[in-house]
Amino acid sequence: MTPEQIADIVSLIIGNNLGVISIFFGLIGAAIWKNTINGIVSGLTFRYSKAYPDEDQVIFILLGDKQTKARISRIGIRTTAFFIYETNSRLIIPNEKLGSLMIQKRLPKE
Repeated sequence: MTPEQIADIVSLIIGNNLGVISIFFGLIGAAIWKNTINGIVSGLTFRYSKAYPDEDQVIFILLGDKQTKARISRIGIRTTAFFIYETNSRLIIPNEKLGSLMIQKRLPKE
């Protein structure tokens, strides 16, 4: 098969299905854009809600009743970083997942 024949076949396929291809890539782009915007809005909401400022100490409730002490080390636009005391490690969570976490904050003693 010659390069000209291949080019003719490709142009025939694309030419007849250009609308379908455009819709397909448009939907993929919209899904990616939606996730990006959702992550940014979640991060801004978490940051400016003042419920959990940077360097705040919190407790995660993980898998059943296991509690893990952590410190919020950075709240970014798309991700939030936590320092986990138990393992002396850093945990980075996408902001759109923060709503599904069980996070407790100790209240100051009066």
